[in-house]
Order: sequence, then C-alpha cells, then structure tokens
Amino acid sequence: MGIRSGYVTSVLRAVGFERVRNYEGSIYEWGGNEDMPIEK
Repeated sequence: MGIRSGYVTSVLRAVGFERVRNYEGSIYEWGGNEDMPIEK
C-alpha cells in the first residue's frame, strides 16, 4: 500500500466516509480496466 493512498484513505474515514477502500495498484491501472467500478 502506498503512503499517499493510505493517508487519503485514513483521512476520508476520519471525516465520515465509511465505504472507502485502498486499492494496491495505481489509479492508471484502475482507470485502464473497464471492469473496475468508478462512481460517477
């Protein structure tokens, strides 16, 4: 897990977002796969 993504995940949970998960890959890997969910 990356430091930056772990920090963002912790902050989002601290301010009340309960459905936050940390993805171990990069945002580019996530965005390049059309099967991955993206909330719009």
